[in-house]
Amino acid sequence: MEVLNLLNTNPELLNGLVYGPEGKNWEKVPGKENRVKVLDGYKGNTHMSGWNTGNNWILYINENVTDEQIAQSKKDLETAKESPALGFIFNTDNVKSEISAITNTMQQFDTGINTGTLDPEKAIPELMEKLKSEGAYQKVLDEMQKQYDEFLKSKKS
Repeated sequence: MEVLNLLNTNPELLNGLVYGPEGKNWEKVPGKENRVKVLDGYKGNTHMSGWNTGNNWILYINENVTDEQIAQSKKDLETAKESPALGFIFNTDNVKSEISAITNTMQQFDTGINTGTLDPEKAIPELMEKLKSEGAYQKVLDEMQKQYDEFLKSKKS
């Protein structure tokens, strides 16, 4: 928790992880608060991603990002709608054997589909047909829908 707290509160730590050493990988843009210019030493694929790391409000902004883009981002965040599924946790107790059956069926197809050794145009419909014909897939979907509906009702209460 201490590390997460520091990532969200300490600009020096966060920017160091994202951009690397100041002066070698980046430098501050004179006269522009929180703006940086990346230097030749910066290799973006060797550092943590800025967009998903820590507190973006303390992260330095690349000089190529415009004020309009920042304003649009703030507007998008302010007007974003919360997913109604936020906080939903599926309880698998009632469908454990069905999930095992689905897992076994998936294992027959997943390596071939994921590696490209099976034609996905043929294999995915075959997989879906097998899942549906066994009944476990629909039972899990029905249980999940039931729990989700109950979850939504409880949020309104």
